[in-house]
Amino acid sequence: PLQGITAQQHLNMAPGQTFNTIIFQQNNVLYYQSTAYIKILRTIGGFWNSIILIQIFPKIIRDYVYNFIANNRYKWFGKREICRIPSPAERERFLD
Repeated sequence: PLQGITAQQHLNMAPGQTFNTIIFQQNNVLYYQSTAYIKILRTIGGFWNSIILIQIFPKIIRDYVYNFIANNRYKWFGKREICRIPSPAERERFLD
């Protein structure tokens, strides 16, 4: 989580500073917004490898679409009042 200790250490965040986007780290390289989303889906593999086709669009356009979806997702899909607690197997995948 971006609010965790690991994120603060790796992202050189000041205490209390937060990011309002998705960040993905792979091979000591940080990716943000639409590029992070593409890298995550490619890491998952399978059908999601086809996501590479999105990379034909310039980053500025991809990030605009990413932000538009991010800003409207709750309006379109709703928002839960409580978050699901990860299973022990899922918790092992979190850094902190």
